[in-house]
Amino acid sequence: MIPLRVVYGAASATGTASVGFVVFLIRRRRSGAGGCDDMIDMPGLAMLLTVAREKPWSSFPAGPAPNWYGWSADTHLRGLQKLLELGLVERRTTYKNGPLSPNGYTLVYQDRLVSWMRPSRAKTTKTTPPAAAKSGK
Repeated sequence: MIPLRVVYGAASATGTASVGFVVFLIRRRRSGAGGCDDMIDMPGLAMLLTVAREKPWSSFPAGPAPNWYGWSADTHLRGLQKLLELGLVERRTTYKNGPLSPNGYTLVYQDRLVSWMRPSRAKTTKTTPPAAAKSGK
């Protein structure tokens, strides 16, 4: 296992997480000796950053992983499995139309970061127009 020692970062304005921010959240969650930062391996970290970068409930197929991300399908699957074991991602099953499938559909897994790992949404404040703008002056 690779111990992670990365300085704190911040979430970007687009909602994607930087490396430092993700590692900061893993370290913040640490309670006693059971923190995730000592248990995550390199495939897990690579997939954690990939899941953090994508939209919530995205599918991460292993087949195109070498072309999309530059690592093997085996590394891809081991990383996702590690994230599921550590409880850093949530998984749901959905069904997608597959006309060449005998059933007419195929099972697809979709993953997203757990709630405490997701960046918070920026709060929008309603601004009222000035009185001069309302009266047309």
